[in-house]
Amino acid sequence: MKLIDWFKSKLGNKEKDSNNKLESSYPSNPIQEPELAKPEDNTDSDRLREFGEKARQFLEETGKEVVSQGKEVAEELKDKWRALDENTREFREEVKEKAHEALDKVNELIDKTIHSGEEKDAEEQKIDQDRDGFADAPPDFGKSVTESHSGFFEKAEKFLDESKKSPNSPTEPSTGTSSQPTLELPQDDDKV
Repeated sequence: MKLIDWFKSKLGNKEKDSNNKLESSYPSNPIQEPELAKPEDNTDSDRLREFGEKARQFLEETGKEVVSQGKEVAEELKDKWRALDENTREFREEVKEKAHEALDKVNELIDKTIHSGEEKDAEEQKIDQDRDGFADAPPDFGKSVTESHSGFFEKAEKFLDESKKSPNSPTEPSTGTSSQPTLELPQDDDKV
C-alpha cells in the first residue's frame, strides 16, 4: 500500500487523506509488508524520466523498424507480382485468344440459327397468307404411290401369274407325298 500511496503523492492526488482515514479505521494487516526504501524525490523523478525517455526511444525505433520492414515486404510483393505477371502473360494471352475464338463460334452459330429461323418464318408466311394459323392450301404430298411406282405393281402381278402357271409354284402348297411319315395323335375314347 505504501507504494501506491507514494505514486499517488507524486501524481498530486488529493484522495490520500481520505484513504489514510479509512485505513486507520480498519485493523492493520496481519501480514507484514516489507518496508521499501523511500526513494528521494530527485533520483525517482530522474529515473522516471529516464525510463520514459527509453520507452519513447524504444517505441520510435520499433515503429521505424516496422515501417522499414513493411516497405521491404511491399517491395518484395511488388517484385513477385511483376514476375508472376510476366510469367503468366503468354498463358493469359492464349486463354484470351481461345475465349475470343469460342465467342466468335458462338456468335456465328447464333447468327445461323437466327437466319434459319427467319427463313422458316418467311416460308410459313407464304403458306399462311391470311395469318389465321392454318395453311391456305392443302399440303402437297406429291404423286400417289400407285402413280409413282406403277411399274412395280405391274411386275408383281406378272410374277404372280407366272408362278401360278409353273408346276412347282412357291405360292401353292405341294400335293406330292412327302418322304416323312405324318404323326397321328392318339384319340380319347371318353370324348364324344
